[in-house]
Amino acid sequence: MSKRSSKKTRSKPAKASKREHTGRVLAWVLPLGSVVAVGALGVGMTIGIDRLDQEARIILVSEAVEVDLNHPVTREGVQWLPSEQYNVLVQQARDALDRVDPFDVRALQRVSEVLGQTGWFREPPSVRRSGAHAIRIDAVWRIPAAVVRSGGRDHLISWDGTPMPMSFPIGASGAVTILGAGLAPADPAHMYTHPWPGTDVQAGLQLLRLIQKEDFKDQVAAIDVSGLSRNGGMVLVTREETRVVWGGVPGAFRPGEVNDDVKLERLRDIQRKYGRIDAGGEVLEVHSHMPLRLPLDTVP
Repeated sequence: MSKRSSKKTRSKPAKASKREHTGRVLAWVLPLGSVVAVGALGVGMTIGIDRLDQEARIILVSEAVEVDLNHPVTREGVQWLPSEQYNVLVQQARDALDRVDPFDVRALQRVSEVLGQTGWFREPPSVRRSGAHAIRIDAVWRIPAAVVRSGGRDHLISWDGTPMPMSFPIGASGAVTILGAGLAPADPAHMYTHPWPGTDVQAGLQLLRLIQKEDFKDQVAAIDVSGLSRNGGMVLVTREETRVVWGGVPGAFRPGEVNDDVKLERLRDIQRKYGRIDAGGEVLEVHSHMPLRLPLDTVP
């Protein structure tokens, strides 16, 4: 009996020691597990909240963002772009910010790229944040010079010879028309990023630029460049549908022709004498070395 009692008594400390060890392990593991679980939950909640906050901010800010695009003006301070077209460009800028953070650098760059492809600007505009809910777009606008008649429409063109994204029914633009262009843009998708093909349209623009400061410039309705392809010359078409033969490209020497200064002086003299550069006739040549053939009726 005494032996059994002593044997049982010796086994109790071992079990107690095992329970104590297990308790100590659980005492460390359970709090650690709780910390890990709570930490993971906290990280997940933080990521989720940040993502929701970012998406909410994108939606709210992109809808409320104000787009400030500088207006195109002439040297006289006149805004020449129709308000409808201006509003289209502003909306294109807003659309480029759709579902993105409007003040992220990449988003601002996207606005610049989108507007730069429209054909209204010489280069992609500068876009920057200008306030809590506003962006500022500083653009260098192309300036309209004339229209080129092609494919049954009159296409607006800038002084650098690049087409602009506006066309008109024939004769409806009110701008000087370049007639007889030998070529047309081959790729409509890129027609606003390259000059009009060929050299004849550029020649017409050179002549138009040359007469811009002349008192008679408003009498010119069109410049016919078709003669250049036949080794001929350009013709000024007046608003009376009469024709004044100018000749070759300004600044270029052509045998048998007087220089640009002489041609301009002849037109000024005719304007002073007749009040119109065609001298009242249907066709007048001012380019030849031969004396001018003016109408017999010299009454102004």
